[in-house]
Amino acid sequence: MNSNYAYVCFTKGISKIDLTKDGELFRLRYPYFTGDVILTGVSCYQRLKEDFPDRIKGNIVQQEDLMHVLNLIWNRLKREIATLPELDRYMVKRLERVRRFEIGGVLKLNDETVDLVNDLANRLLGLQLHVRSLTRSLS
Repeated sequence: MNSNYAYVCFTKGISKIDLTKDGELFRLRYPYFTGDVILTGVSCYQRLKEDFPDRIKGNIVQQEDLMHVLNLIWNRLKREIATLPELDRYMVKRLERVRRFEIGGVLKLNDETVDLVNDLANRLLGLQLHVRSLTRSLS
């Protein structure tokens, strides 16, 4: 069964204001660079796939694979967070909301029900957005 999430790998960057394959103006909160990997909602993934087919690779995540994908995204985010010169209070709060599920460097849930995994995915999405915002503001 498909989850409500997808992962996207940017094979070519997309600037904050860019043109779609049809030449239409497309606006993003911040740019994505070649090699960026993100977790996103299915509708966002489908829009990116439609508008930038030559710049992204990705898939809709199967529900049974979602925890694995969340851990991949979590590991990438931890590396990005480590490069930040300082963490604001919102970042600390978002980190705490995710880290409480980390055991031995891996995100784990006692009971992997769809609702609990989706809740963790939403927490990770919020953290990911904040990390992207901070890292892009520094560059």
